[in-house]
Amino acid sequence: MRVVPGFRRGPAAVPGSEGRTDTLVRKEVPGPPPVVEEEIAEPPPPPPPLGRPPLLWPWLLLLLLLVAAGLIALWLFTRGNDHKGAGSVTVPNVIGQKQGPAVDRLDRAGLTSRVVAKPSAPRASPRRRSASPRPRRPAS
Repeated sequence: MRVVPGFRRGPAAVPGSEGRTDTLVRKEVPGPPPVVEEEIAEPPPPPPPLGRPPLLWPWLLLLLLLVAAGLIALWLFTRGNDHKGAGSVTVPNVIGQKQGPAVDRLDRAGLTSRVVAKPSAPRASPRRRSASPRPRRPAS
């Protein structure tokens, strides 16, 4: 849009001003009203359609499966651990003792005993050396 002003400023010589120029306002000759030109522009085109929105449900299904797998793994790794704490326990040495006293000693230590019966292997008799050394053989 262009608007033409009704007054123009410009340098004008003032009589008796000895080479000085002052700016004066002078009125233009009355004439037809100023011309206002308007350009009519078309509105901008609408934005292009976005197409199909991205599918959200496959990602939610994947997230659900990952959470379910994590919960199942947690259950598998933590089941069967019925003991209250993971403290260290010193196990009394009951090897070579009779079954009854050994089980009582383990029970007093707060442990659960499980008896497994196995046949014992026959012991090999240790070799005995004679008290006197063998006579030396003459060197030939």
